Amino acid sequence: MKHERRSIARSRIQLLTIAAAVFLIYLFSNPAPMGHFDYTFRIADAFLHGRLGMTESPPSWLKVILSLFPVLATWTWCNLAFAGAWQLALGFALLGEAGALYFTLINFHPFLAGVFFAMAFGNRTEVLLTAPIFIYFILQRDNGSETPLPTQRRLTWHTIIERVSARRHAIAYFVSVPAALGIATLIYNYARFHAITDFGYMHIPQLASEESFKHGLFSIYATPANARAMLWDGLRVLDKHPYLIPRGFGGSIFLSSPFLLLLFKKGVRDYPITIAAWIAIGVLTLLLWLHANPGGWQFSYRYGMILLPWIFLILLDSGGKKTSALEVVLFVLSVAINAYAAYLFLWTNHVQP
Repeated sequence: MKHERRSIARSRIQLLTIAAAVFLIYLFSNPAPMGHFDYTFRIADAFLHGRLGMTESPPSWLKVILSLFPVLATWTWCNLAFAGAWQLALGFALLGEAGALYFTLINFHPFLAGVFFAMAFGNRTEVLLTAPIFIYFILQRDNGSETPLPTQRRLTWHTIIERVSARRHAIAYFVSVPAALGIATLIYNYARFHAITDFGYMHIPQLASEESFKHGLFSIYATPANARAMLWDGLRVLDKHPYLIPRGFGGSIFLSSPFLLLLFKKGVRDYPITIAAWIAIGVLTLLLWLHANPGGWQFSYRYGMILLPWIFLILLDSGGKKTSALEVVLFVLSVAINAYAAYLFLWTNHVQP
């Protein structure tokens, strides 16, 4: 018992140390922030709390790596450090998704999960498409239980009807706040723009006249440019210092975060959760690729930040019992790349619009 208490105390100290380090890194990343809201500490804290709730915790060093991965080893670092309004929305969406997953999968509180989900889709509307996956997670739980998702149980149409009836209260708690926010948003849209489906995006001055928006806000014609910006665009090569710089209007997420290559490793333990996470990534990616442009001034593909909580789930589930040398190398390389990008964007004039 004493050993367990000491272990918990050490974990808490480790958490506080990591959270403080992340906070300081973000605090000093940008000498001239675009806003006055340091919200990244809460994002890091949400991921760290989610990690503690794992029923089968990987070894401590792998925990540390996975906890730091979303905030330091991805394009999240540089883009959130811009601290502009668009980045702020992505940050809150990321936090909302992480909180919704935590209160659905780890510490089951459907109402709080709904509150965080409302925060997520209130800042990035496309997150609403993942609502069925959260409902699926709720249906997979034992009624009134806070145990993790069963890994061997399959749903049929008959059991779905039974479970929806049995878990109607949990589902109602989850959808209550998002539904209220959605209705309020539609009312606001009608009052301001005289159409419930008009979210005001196309009313941004001069936006509709841009070449990329000639087919509308969403279009299949935008898919090639978005796919290239997200997956293939590389660095610019210069003949002088600093020789390699980001392009500023998109870039491969795998080049900015080689740690993502671990998504394709073998060793899945919980197929329902992993498959659901891949479905969420696929649905969100498809919608992001239909957006008229890749997102303007950014490092790598900033819209891809809303994929990170689902990526985090997959990495948690496929993590081995021991931290491999490859995992450490990919993590260190990813942190170094994103630190370099943050330095170039925020502390130098090498990368300009």
